[in-house]
Amino acid sequence: MDTPIIYGLTNDTSCPFRASPDQMILQTSWILRMNIIYCTFLSIGCVVGVGYCIRFMRKHPIFNESTTLLLYLALLFALIHDTAHVGLQWSLMYRSFVYSDDPCRIFFFSDDCVNSGRTLFFGISGLIYIHSALTLDGLIATFLPSIYYKYHSWPGRVLAVLTIIVNIFVQFLVLPGKETGDDYLPSCQFFKKQDAEKANLWLMSSIILTISSLLINLGLLYVNKMHSKRTDYLADDESAVLGHYLTEYDEKMYRTRYDVQFQYQRSEAIMTSKSISVLVIAQISALLIYAGGSYIFRLLRESIPVSLYNNVVIWVYVSF
Repeated sequence: MDTPIIYGLTNDTSCPFRASPDQMILQTSWILRMNIIYCTFLSIGCVVGVGYCIRFMRKHPIFNESTTLLLYLALLFALIHDTAHVGLQWSLMYRSFVYSDDPCRIFFFSDDCVNSGRTLFFGISGLIYIHSALTLDGLIATFLPSIYYKYHSWPGRVLAVLTIIVNIFVQFLVLPGKETGDDYLPSCQFFKKQDAEKANLWLMSSIILTISSLLINLGLLYVNKMHSKRTDYLADDESAVLGHYLTEYDEKMYRTRYDVQFQYQRSEAIMTSKSISVLVIAQISALLIYAGGSYIFRLLRESIPVSLYNNVVIWVYVSF
């Protein structure tokens, strides 16, 4: 009597995990391979874009030092993510060809994915948290412009350090490593089954964080629009301001009309906050779709066929 073939985890030391026929089709499909090639071109474009952004910001320093520092950190997170993602994708491409007829070796052992998985996660979570830092930077620039310009780059330095600390802490919280048990993964960009609950919690917190940042930035756009209208009104209505000044001295109104440095700082703060708000809103919208889509797919994972689930996830990931 033939012994039935066991798929998934086995007690056979020579084949501790055996991929199912459906999993083998997915791991060797041209849909997956085209996705890897597509990701590579996107990452090359990202590197070129990051280089152009750095060159442009150095040549045209239009943002405050604090904001510029946070933007550089955002570009660094993008580079880390894309570099790690391409590396993981091409290791997957290698196995897709070399082990195309070996179901025992085509999957990745989870312990081999700890460092590369954390590097990838560090990049994507950093992109989420840096937008929160940019949002806080915009709040300070809008409501505390005097303090914001008095300390130059220090608001950005403090926010950058906090972002990095939180990001490192999250790595070890969501991806604790080998102590949670062994698993086999189709790619190192996937979470282990043992870490699924923490991954879902992180995705949910990311959704809440991105929605909060989105709403705050929309509010900042409105507030800055009101500031611009008020400044334009006071600047145009010279007789009204002068009459008010002659009858009753108002320091706040006087500074708004006659203090050139204050006017410059206020207008620069408004411009910076508007620009960053628009940028952050666009990026947060994409991250919200990614985090929300990934969370929904993870909740419905058991009711979705393996081939469909993995194909949808990899294309949602690369698209946003």
